[in-house]
Amino acid sequence: METVTVEIPAELIAAAGVDSANSSAELTRLLALALHHEGKLTLQRAAELSLTPVEQFLKFALRHEDPRTAEPLGI
Repeated sequence: METVTVEIPAELIAAAGVDSANSSAELTRLLALALHHEGKLTLQRAAELSLTPVEQFLKFALRHEDPRTAEPLGI
């Protein structure tokens, strides 16, 4: 999978509560989740693009209060 490098202000990363040691993976999941919220990605595709197993991505989504992700897997 092709990737890109993005510069993000440290203050923005801190405000998001993202651990700077794992910021790339965490921000990738947040972006995938945001695109899922907007209806641009399915839950499955968001998990896939963020290199996260679907169950783990679902738990991540639930921690970020996405009520739409609770139904597809019957939770």
